[in-house]
Order: sequence, then C-alpha cells, then structure tokens
Amino acid sequence: MSGVVVEDITVAAGHPAVGITGTGSGVVTVTRTVAGASAAVRSARGVVLDGEDFWEDHEAPLGVEVTYSVVVDATGVVLGRAAITLTSPMAWLSDPLDYTSGIGMDMGGLHDESVPLLTAGSMDAVKWESVGSMARVMGARAPVRLGAERAAASSLAAVITTWDRDQAEDLADLLDQAPIVLLRVPHDPVGALGGGGYVAADVEAARLTDEVVAWTLSGDVVAGPGLPVLIVRHTYDEVREVTGARTYDEVRAIQGGRTYSAVKRDPLDGLQ
Repeated sequence: MSGVVVEDITVAAGHPAVGITGTGSGVVTVTRTVAGASAAVRSARGVVLDGEDFWEDHEAPLGVEVTYSVVVDATGVVLGRAAITLTSPMAWLSDPLDYTSGIGMDMGGLHDESVPLLTAGSMDAVKWESVGSMARVMGARAPVRLGAERAAASSLAAVITTWDRDQAEDLADLLDQAPIVLLRVPHDPVGALGGGGYVAADVEAARLTDEVVAWTLSGDVVAGPGLPVLIVRHTYDEVREVTGARTYDEVRAIQGGRTYSAVKRDPLDGLQ
C-alpha cells in the first residue's frame, strides 16, 4: 500500500511548516508543486522508503495551495499526492538551511511591536526581465528575439523595522549567516514571491532612534540553495540530554510500539 498524508505542523515547529507522511517502497524524492512549478523538498531527495517515513517542509509558501508528491526515482511512479494550504497572520524570514532561524514579522495588521514589522510598501514594485538574445536578420527591419522567457522577479525591496536591540541582533545574525534568505508572505502585493521565495539580497540598515532600526533588503528572486538542511529542530545532543543515562533498551521500552516515522516526527515524545 502506498500514499501520502500532509498536515500543518506549525505549532510544533514554531513557524509555518508541513509534515509529510509517505508509505510505499523504493528510492524516492518528495516534491513540492506550486502553480505548476515543482522542487524537491530539502533533505527528501533520493531517500530510501521502506514502509512508512516522515519528512518536514519548512519552506512551504503561504496562502497558496501546495501539492506534495512522493515519486520513485527510478521509474517516475507517483506513490501518492496530497495538497495543503498554509496560512499565517505574519510574514516569515529565515535561512533555508536552518530550521531554527525563522523570524515572524507583522505585516501591519497585528500592531504588535514584540515582533519586527514588514513595512507597508515592501515588494510593491518589482521587475520581470525578458531573458534572451537578439538576432539581426538581413533585409528585416525588426530583430528576432531568441530564447525569450520571463525571468524571476528582480529589483525587489523589502523594509523591515526592528523595535528593540534584541530584535535587531536576531535579524542581523540571520542576515549574516544566510546569503540567500527565504521570505514567505501571506499577502504578496504583485505576486513577486508566490507566497514565498528565495532572495539574494543586499542589506542596508538605518537607525531611526536609539532602539528602532529600518533594514532594507534589496535584490533578486533566485533558486534556493541546493544543500541539505544544516541545522534541524532536534539535535543528537539534545536527544542524548533528554534520554540521560537510559540504555537503548530502556528508550525502546518507553517508546513502546511507535513506528520509525513517529519517532522521526518527534524523537522527544515520552522521554521528557
């Protein structure tokens, strides 16, 4: 038996995220499809599926339908598909290689200075360039456009306001560690990100008061980094600290009849 089940795991993750449970067998890749464009879910490319497994997608866009498929690499057979739409009252900025880095931002509707503000007017104007080359044809007045296609959005600008030094330090740390950031927005004024996109951004900061800083991120939408996840929600050391001096058999007894995918979903369940 094969199939796919998707669920909203935002509460457990601390930011918008999707849990994907797949059943079947083979070397598979889990893909995320939005508006006809597909990409592999990070750390779920070319993985061995033997029965049931669980994966997490911390890069799913907001406010649009996302379809997940589990595809057998060797044959292209689709073991199952399922769709979900994530919603959030906030925009989110993160390092796509670090699950723990997400910073939620008010888009003006929360009026909450406990989180940064994605300032009104952000991403209101972008550019989609026509990519190709021109060929002059003898005897023709108009040139021929070769290989023309529309590129991803460029010249994007987003202004983030931090209200205190802790917020400023957190944002500065994120921007320092991530040359490409993932920006996910529930309301995308001109459709530049499609609910979420990777941005290679230059950063400028302007101090408005002793505490308040305006950060301007300007750059282009690019393909996401190809590396696997580098920082996850539960580390080996964290699990070891929780299990303490328990032996492997003791931990197995506590976990009871939990499946591999259930333990992978939450390795600390029952141990704390």
